[in-house]
Amino acid sequence: MKKLFERTKLLTLWIFKSFQAFSILLIFVLFVSASQVQAQKPEPVYSIVKQVKPYEWYVKQAGLWKKEIQKDSANAPAWYNYYIANRMANLTGKPDKWDSEKDKVLQDMAGIIESMGKAIPESFEYNHVKFWNGGNNIELFPYLEKAYAIDPSRPETYDDFITHYEISREKKMKEQFCKMWYNSGDVSPGILNMNYNVLMSMDENAILFTAGDNDTYPVWILQNVKNIRKDVVVLNTSLIFIEGYRKAIFSELNIPAFEKEVSDFVTKEIKKNGNYQAAYDAYQKALVKHIVDNSGKRPVYFAVTVRKNIYADFEDKLYLEGLAFKYSETGYDNLAILRRNVEKRFMMDYLQIDFANDMSLSVVDHTNFNYILPFLNLYDHYVLADESEKAEWIKSLAMKVGERAGQEEKIKAQFVE
Repeated sequence: MKKLFERTKLLTLWIFKSFQAFSILLIFVLFVSASQVQAQKPEPVYSIVKQVKPYEWYVKQAGLWKKEIQKDSANAPAWYNYYIANRMANLTGKPDKWDSEKDKVLQDMAGIIESMGKAIPESFEYNHVKFWNGGNNIELFPYLEKAYAIDPSRPETYDDFITHYEISREKKMKEQFCKMWYNSGDVSPGILNMNYNVLMSMDENAILFTAGDNDTYPVWILQNVKNIRKDVVVLNTSLIFIEGYRKAIFSELNIPAFEKEVSDFVTKEIKKNGNYQAAYDAYQKALVKHIVDNSGKRPVYFAVTVRKNIYADFEDKLYLEGLAFKYSETGYDNLAILRRNVEKRFMMDYLQIDFANDMSLSVVDHTNFNYILPFLNLYDHYVLADESEKAEWIKSLAMKVGERAGQEEKIKAQFVE
């Protein structure tokens, strides 16, 4: 009886262990299968303004979303993500990588929009990208209006409306869409934080030159929603190419007309090598300098995010006062102003720890790298002034910024004595 009990117990234990092993194997197989399925599942794709991914990721997502479209040509979200994946692949991979995937996975944006127009002409997605792809072409504005009419709660159109009303100088409408965008929760808190500090870097009634989405829209939102530094005039270095807009701005600021055209900057060398972008760059630099020279009593600043080549001809007349450079014909003690701004005007707790659920955190961490230049300048100043505690404080902030941007070793090397 005892042996039978032991044998039964042993058999039961063996069966249990066998079942346990089988269960583990089954779970493993299911896990691998689920992982494979998950790996093949397309993911939402956002503009690099919100999230930055490698070129290869955009190509992969373009392929996955294309398969979804092949399953159902009326799948509007699939078309939308497919378009954005292609657009971002174009931005991150062209010209070296784009051509290798062209027509295999990737597709020209105009071709995508044409196909969307046939498959989903009444959708929010088609009407939005139809306008988006047109580069603020006023003739395409009805498409943006239609997208908004289809679903006014979707924030994807709000930045386009803000741009449109900035260009047309309809300030109340611009303010309305700034508030709508902010209230939607779609705006990155980290990007707003940084741009608050940009605004705190300037004197009253300043003109601020900006370059892109993340140094322009957030400033307008802070001005129109939070009433912060409404005295500052924001001039985006791309939007000032638009003649009607430029004339209106110049009239408001009492700046004389800029009489030159892009064609005036086309040299024999440009004609020979066909690099007409050089003419646009030269025109832009001359236009910016024209504004600087005719700004009157308004101080002029360049956000640290503006490309250096725009102000390269007068870089020796720019002085760092925080997250912006001030133009000045004469030298002055900008370190004292930089110190005041960082110590007393900036809000920087978010650099240490950020509690916001920010989908754009990778972009924020990259953008925050712009703090490094003022921090290094201040560190040297504190060391010379024998203020060791403040030197360590600014060093720790710089190291934190470097760590979050994946550049910790590079920043550490800046502090090696």
